[in-house]
Amino acid sequence: MISTCLSLLEENALEHLLDGCSLLAPIYRLISHPFSKHLISLPSQPTFCRQFRYEMEPEELRGIFVLKCVLSRSPWNSETHQYDPDCIIMAIYGEISTLAFTRPGYKAWIDIESPTRCYDDIAFYKGIFYAVDVHGEVFACCSDELFACRIDDNQKVVAKAVAPRPEGTQDFIKKYIVESSGGLLLVSRMRGGHLYSYYEDEDEDQEEVINDDPYVTIGFTILKLKRSTQARSKYKYKYVKVHSLGDRALFVGDNSSVSLSASSFNGCKANCIYFTDDNFEFYGANGGGYDMGVFSMEDRDTSKPYPVESLSYFSTPLWYI
Repeated sequence: MISTCLSLLEENALEHLLDGCSLLAPIYRLISHPFSKHLISLPSQPTFCRQFRYEMEPEELRGIFVLKCVLSRSPWNSETHQYDPDCIIMAIYGEISTLAFTRPGYKAWIDIESPTRCYDDIAFYKGIFYAVDVHGEVFACCSDELFACRIDDNQKVVAKAVAPRPEGTQDFIKKYIVESSGGLLLVSRMRGGHLYSYYEDEDEDQEEVINDDPYVTIGFTILKLKRSTQARSKYKYKYVKVHSLGDRALFVGDNSSVSLSASSFNGCKANCIYFTDDNFEFYGANGGGYDMGVFSMEDRDTSKPYPVESLSYFSTPLWYI
């Protein structure tokens, strides 16, 4: 069985799907189901509260403005053949990777207030959106509060901290939050390879390569969110280290993080993390776009599902499950 798979498209993609044409200067964005071809209009990019502080061409902006988008449910009701107004769409967007949400039929995106910024990932679990920031702190937004919030009122939705920053983590370590086996996992991805430093020249900005080795994922750590029993704790959850995923396999990368039972899918490896290259800031660097593989939690080793030559950093892979 194939679950709902969705991707973000520019408005000109609608024209391309219908008659093979392609338009420049897209204004709106769409959600597209890659198999059913259902398209749902989203509010236009200028309706986001926070815009970039400097001007960018639309072709450049559309590729980096919305970093990740997660849905609470399928936006298409197969019984009524209409859009589901109860679907909530949560996005990480903008220059500082903040949160906003919308629903089918809304004309604008609504910002979510948060004591932090620079989010890495979002997951929807048991009626709640969970988001993890670059520090590893986890925040939550209840869907009931999002339903109650309307564009034309002054009600605000605030993301509440529910799990602390893990000990020993660093901001440059990529974080994912994944629902798996009835719980939430905080997955940290470590990379090695080249490092860059930047300095400003009198005439132009230049880039100095400190280490030109291709960057590569060297390992993962997994923590499970467990209900805290500590009295007067600021946080609802604490962390427990996970050494094995059992029959589960995780899929992380540029799109939604997913967990599934490996034994239910032919060829899927249990106790492994499948990952694609989502280090878009360095796609133009040596090895950019090719950091893809399957990491085994048992032997702590990485294998390649496809030859590197078959991949392209211009169109990095996404998971469709």
